[in-house]
Amino acid sequence: MSGLPILLEGSAVRVLVVGGGTVASRKAAVLIESGAQVRVVAPRVAVAIRSLADAGRLELVERRYVRGDIADAQLVIAATDARDVNASVAADAYAAGRLVHVADRPAEGSFATTRSSSA
Repeated sequence: MSGLPILLEGSAVRVLVVGGGTVASRKAAVLIESGAQVRVVAPRVAVAIRSLADAGRLELVERRYVRGDIADAQLVIAATDARDVNASVAADAYAAGRLVHVADRPAEGSFATTRSSSA
């Protein structure tokens, strides 16, 4: 992946995080910290995500991902533990003209995060 460094104003960004585990939790927390509006879609979620949802800091949709979940998201994070789901999320994001980060295969995405120790 060749790089073009950009810095986004977090409060101006709507993000879809697909996945509910540890990696998704870390990414969601960093995004929320930046002020982003975060929606998490996953059939099961880690305690950290549930806590953020209960505190009203993110929107939680507890079910499997469907293509329409991308809707108004400007950034999409595919962070499940299922390779086929991450690939589907990436393909749908590209088809919808969205920027996508694929946690298990960053080269498949259109952007990478730089806070690798926490994101």
